[in-house]
Amino acid sequence: MGACHFYANQYSYMNHHWHRYCQRYLDNITLQPNQVLIMHHFMPENITISKGATVTWVNLCHAVHTVESGAHDQPTDLFDSGLLYQGQRFSYAFTEQGVYTYHCDLHPSMVGTVIVQG
Repeated sequence: MGACHFYANQYSYMNHHWHRYCQRYLDNITLQPNQVLIMHHFMPENITISKGATVTWVNLCHAVHTVESGAHDQPTDLFDSGLLYQGQRFSYAFTEQGVYTYHCDLHPSMVGTVIVQG
């Protein structure tokens, strides 16, 4: 139990430290239209676009991430970024009206939604 408590405290400290680092980093970034930033979550988590628009995801995180359509336990074949390393981008043009969920295959808690309006 002592080791678990130690690691939980370490994680809490690292998470707090990382959040402060991310906030300073994000203060210098301007979110572009139809752009989703990837840190340890998708930002914004939900985005609304017009039919025919392209969404671009940008990985600003040190960790590797993916952008895959569908839910983690029910992926679809609509789009899949493959591995995105820090600084890499992935874009997808949404040609049909609807609500599209997506996730990071490596981090199941990372989810987002693209709402495409006609």
